[in-house]
Order: sequence, then C-alpha cells, then structure tokens
Amino acid sequence: MSSQSCWLKASPTHTQTMKSPSIIYNQFSLLGSLFVCLLSLPPAYAADDDRETGKSVLSFAALSNRPLAAPLPPLGWNTWDSFARNIDEKTVREMADAMVSSGMKDAGYEYIVIDDYWENGRVPRTGSGEDPRAGRDSQGRLLADASRFPGGMKALADYVHSKGLKFGIYTSPGDSTCGCNTASFGSEETDIKTFAEWGVDFLKLDGCGTPEKAEVVLARWRALIDGLDRPMVLSVNISRDFALTRRYAEMWRTTTDLMPVFEYSPGQLHLGESICSVIDHQVGLEGYSGGGHWNDPDMLQVGNGGLTLEQNRAHFGMWAILGAPLIAGNDLRSMTTEIRDILINPEVLAIDQDPAGREGYLVLRPTNKLQVWVKPLQKCDQMAIALFNPSSAPVTYDLPLTRLGVRGDAFIRDVFAHQDLGLKRGEFAITVPAGGAKLFKVSTHEFLTPPVAYVVPPLDFSKGPVRIEAEDESAVCFYSGYTTNGLSEFSGEGYVQGAKSWQWFSLMFDVSIAKAGNYLCSFRYQNPGPGLLEYKFNGIPVALESTKPGEWKVATVAFFLKAQMNRLRLGSPNQDKNEVAIDYCEIRPAQTNAYAK
Repeated sequence: MSSQSCWLKASPTHTQTMKSPSIIYNQFSLLGSLFVCLLSLPPAYAADDDRETGKSVLSFAALSNRPLAAPLPPLGWNTWDSFARNIDEKTVREMADAMVSSGMKDAGYEYIVIDDYWENGRVPRTGSGEDPRAGRDSQGRLLADASRFPGGMKALADYVHSKGLKFGIYTSPGDSTCGCNTASFGSEETDIKTFAEWGVDFLKLDGCGTPEKAEVVLARWRALIDGLDRPMVLSVNISRDFALTRRYAEMWRTTTDLMPVFEYSPGQLHLGESICSVIDHQVGLEGYSGGGHWNDPDMLQVGNGGLTLEQNRAHFGMWAILGAPLIAGNDLRSMTTEIRDILINPEVLAIDQDPAGREGYLVLRPTNKLQVWVKPLQKCDQMAIALFNPSSAPVTYDLPLTRLGVRGDAFIRDVFAHQDLGLKRGEFAITVPAGGAKLFKVSTHEFLTPPVAYVVPPLDFSKGPVRIEAEDESAVCFYSGYTTNGLSEFSGEGYVQGAKSWQWFSLMFDVSIAKAGNYLCSFRYQNPGPGLLEYKFNGIPVALESTKPGEWKVATVAFFLKAQMNRLRLGSPNQDKNEVAIDYCEIRPAQTNAYAK
C-alpha cells in the first residue's frame, strides 16, 4: 500500500494487498471513514484534559501560530551519559563524524547536543574550597572553556552543520548549572542571542538553582526563543506539571536522571532512575504528548553500563512505543555493530516517528511483571504493540488481540527480528525473554478501535489506613538510598536507608485515589542525626526529630489528593542530610468515615 493516510481507504474502489492474500475492504463513505477514525482514538486523545484543571491540554498547540520546531520526537545524541564533565571540542567533532559514518544520520538522527561543563565559569558550592572562575566576557556574553573548546562554539556549531546535522547546547535558568558552572539567571536575553549567533538549534534548559516559579521561567525562555529569526527546540527539566510545560516547551523531562541500570537489585544504591522505573512512571502521561510537544523519559542508555543486548533492545523499543525523543548517550565512535543496529532499526524508528505523534499507553498487566502497551499509528488499521517483561525469567503469554481492539484477522510483524509472523486471530502465544520485550506492528482488515488504557486500582480504605512499604518498588521510587533491614522493629520486609551522594535523598509514592479530598499521610522514620531535619512532603515542610538508636518516630502531613493517580514526594533539604531511614507511608482520609461501607 502507498504511504497515503488511512483516509484513502474511504474510496469505494480502493483495495489493499498485504503480504497475505489480497483483502478487499468494506466500502465506507469518506465521512463515515473520518468518523470511525475519530472514534478510534483512545480516551486520552479524544478528551486530552489536564487532570488538575479539566482544561484541554492540546488546545495551546491547536491555537498557537508558532511553527512546530519539533513536529516529531527529536532524534540525536548528547554528551552527558558518556562524558559528563570530560567533554571537549575534539570529542564533539568526532561524534558528529560518527553519527554520519555509522548510518545514524541517514536513519534520522540529527542533533549533537553539548550538556553541562562546556562553560568557562565556575560557581562553587559554599564550603567546597574551590575558587570561582569568570564565566562572561566584558560585554556579559557566556564564555566557553578555551582549554577544551579552543575553536569556540560558533566554529564547532559550523562543523556540526557542515555534516548536515544540528547543534545543541545546555544552560540553566538559575545562578549556576547543576554542575556549578555559570548559568543564565539575569542574563537570559544576552544568552539566547549568543546561542543564536553561535548557530544553536536545540537548547536544553535544566532547572537547577532557579529562584523563580516554573511558569515564569518557561514563559520567559519561550518568549525569547520565539523572538529569534531561527527555530530552536526547547528541551526542559523544570517542572513535573506537564500541562504547564507542554504550553512552552517542545520536550520536557518526566523523571529524574536515568542510569544505565535495567532494574536495581535489593540493597543496591539508587543514584537515579532505572529503565524499569522510568517505564512505570510513564503510565497515564499519554495525554500530554503529541502535536509537536513530547514527554521525555530521559536520554537513551543504549550501549552504556552493563546492559545486556536484550535489555538494550527492550529499552529502545519501549522508548519507541512511548513516542519519546531518542537522544543517544553512548560513545558512537566505539559502539558495537549490535548496538548500532538497535539504534538504527528502521522499523522501530518508524514506530517512534509515526506521523500521528501519539504516545503509547499501558493496556494490560497480565502478571505482576508483564506489561502490554499499545501505540495507535497514523493508519487507522495499524497499531504497535509492546510486551515488556522486566522479570528474570522468560514469560509465555497468550496475547488477546480482541482485547486490544482487533476484529478478525490481523497481520503481525516482529519489528525487532524483521520477521513476518503471518495472520493471527483471537489470541496467539508469545514468549517474552527475561529482561526483554517484544515489539510488533499489527495491520488489520478493518479499522482498529484502540483499547482503553489500564487504570491503576485505587487504594481501598474500607478497612482503615493503607500502608505502602518504602521498600516496595512497585509503588515507590527513591534516589540516594537503598533497601536494607539492619535496624530492628521495621514493618514489612525492610526499609529504605538514605545515603550521602550527589543526589538528594527522596522517595516518590505513587498512589491512586478513588475520590478527591483531604488526606493524612504519615511516614515512619529514624533520624540518627543530632538535631531536627526539615524534610518536605509534597512541598510541605515537615520536621524530623532526632531519634535514639533503634527508635522509630512518625510524622504526619495533611494535603489534598486528586482523584486517580497522585505522586507524593518526600525529600531531604540537601545532599548532606540524606542519612535518614524511611519505613513506610500510611495514608487515610482526613474524615475517618469517608470510605465506610
């Protein structure tokens, strides 16, 4: 079939030939076909309301006259994961060369993005003993570190452009970047003009150290970019209010930093997100993404760390089913053929870059581990299906096509293996490898009706408060901590112990609530320090009293929870105040009879 959209199928004489025998489609009028395609959109796209306000999330994109800088999820490469502070001009040039020679450019990758530590200026933390270093010239313009970027950023951008690629750079809206380098607060207009003069096509704005509210920051940078005579993608890590960020940015982070870890082992120190935890945290976010504005589950770790080939393939495939930006972070110069083939798999990239721009969403959880995700594609008789298995053993599952909106026969294509599986009807058995995924493109003989998204069951308060154990990683995500059981008299199988690191100790409890209202949230802790610690629970200060050895105390905070999913964040004030143990979080309605049966 040609590449024309599904509307072509409205023609009474149109037929389609698949790799199976020819199928003559039912004849539809053009109006009828349009109606069916509109009805086929999942609820997230039909309504697309902000869960907090009920206002349309997509209305801004529809009404804005601003040209789309990223009509599809951006594809590129970023310096951070492989080089962090050890980045220089020579390496960036070599990465641009490698993007071309590896076939990534031909596959659609186009951005070469320099993350933090390109700057000359240093803004050391108090007490670090490091001397500050000037970050701007006499006219207030940002300076690149001349020892590592001797040719300057303009010449480097020109080199990247000469390869047919685009150039990206990093800054922060605060006084300093996350790495304590000179940032842009108070010099935003000068900096955006400087970036434009250098030839920047992609700006990563990382929300460290900003003294202002998120919307103030986002609106200022959006206005500055819109005032340029060149397009520039705005990628932000400023706020977890995604209805807000999509009004101003082309892409926005949905999680903290992704580590090259598939899933943390018990007792392993969590320094950021694992691939599995990031995937879990995308559930329910599909309504925010699309129309030139994209949820960003962070840069790819494909080819980094100790990930197996199955894990790398699953990671890449799940980012594609999410319709996420694909920003590689491995060393392109030395990647293996197997890693290159994962990154340039044309069938997987086609799913990510499908013109409809819809994000995949979770549909089924047949077991505690196995997940089934669906991504509607531009053609109304096609969808992508991913089965994700983070467990340590293979899982065989009878995939129920009828529950995924398939009526009659469906033609199945395994896009990882580039293999046709033929016509299937009803259900068929699939074995999903341990720590792996299967990714299929499904084509049907009739219009598909994408299924309803999976809904996390709400907490049941009929028998009293509900306790969420801190060590339960199916409901809790934490950073700068690890699960352990060395202390006595803990609840459940253990607790989470904070640890000193570059990351602040924090825990996120994901809770689904049936009825919006006021709730009391209590958490049990030990604070071995000599005095009070002022943590924050969902932004509300809460004092943790010092505890005696072996003593557990409970702190309680009251706040409003909306219906459906809520994320409750408990966090330390800084990375020097991390050594606290958290046993559990217990939630109950503020009115004890609110859920009485």
